[in-house]
Amino acid sequence: MIRKNTLLGIVAALALSQSSQAEESANGAASPSKPVLTSTISCNGYSNVPMTKDQEQALPMQIIGSLECGEQVTVLSDMDAYTVNVVTQNGKNGYVARMYLTFPTRKRIDAAPLPGENAAVSNGIARWQSGGKGSVQFRSGGELVESLTANGVTVQVSLQDTGWKMRANVAVVNSGKQAIYVLPKLVSLDELAPLIKPLRYQDPSQVAKAATHQLLWTSANAAPSLNAQSQRSSASSVSEFAAVSFKLPATDPSPNYLAQHQVLEETAARSQSALVDLTREINALALHECTLKPGEKAAGAVWFERDAKSSQLLLRVPVDGLIFEFPLSFNHEK
Repeated sequence: MIRKNTLLGIVAALALSQSSQAEESANGAASPSKPVLTSTISCNGYSNVPMTKDQEQALPMQIIGSLECGEQVTVLSDMDAYTVNVVTQNGKNGYVARMYLTFPTRKRIDAAPLPGENAAVSNGIARWQSGGKGSVQFRSGGELVESLTANGVTVQVSLQDTGWKMRANVAVVNSGKQAIYVLPKLVSLDELAPLIKPLRYQDPSQVAKAATHQLLWTSANAAPSLNAQSQRSSASSVSEFAAVSFKLPATDPSPNYLAQHQVLEETAARSQSALVDLTREINALALHECTLKPGEKAAGAVWFERDAKSSQLLLRVPVDGLIFEFPLSFNHEK
């Protein structure tokens, strides 16, 4: 009798265990996709970066692959050691020296903006506001990036004063259901203070004719204007994290769609190649006219006239009849 009860107990325990596992599996399937940490390969002057099988990268190195400049990888674990465990987009798992990884970002696996993240649109204009819906601010490689999502389209911008031209880095991502059209020559930059005047768009083919490395250098980075900052809320704490550590930030900022472009731009700026190569690089780095299908993205640089005294500016990026506005400012007192 005792043996029979024991067997019944074991069967009941197995059934309960299987039921619990099934429940956990069902709950796991229903849970939303978790954010993951991604990073971008920065070759630092080399043609590619080795990926090794072992964490120590002991000699002779057990190389299992080579990663290209600007390639995006997912960070699996970071033990604050010399190397970081990553996996490539084609599923190759290995270790890369930390010095070759830059611009880590935390993003959702599906990467699509949530409906609640869309900014309000008024008269065909979506305006970036600190702490507002669809408005995110973060730092990437020392540059402040403003991200604005409206109607399923995300536009990210950063503005730099090169000392010769104003350079806006712009990324456009189509997470909607319809194709969208991007025309860079319609992007505009207006000075609001100390004077009110437009800073004219500079055709990249003309800019490239007078190409110098200064086009890709940065003398100053723009920040949100005072008006935009005055509307800060607790949600604006997103701007406080610095994307230079492989530790996950406390908040979940928008994916950094400018990261790959920034890596390529920094590589070109450090290059000591002939001006003919620099001209080709500038044309390649420019934001080009294109049609983006759902799920596609584009990023590049747009140049404008420079006024050394500009303190308050407004950058406008038209995308398919919708204008994305970004209030920006330079602090000349620093």
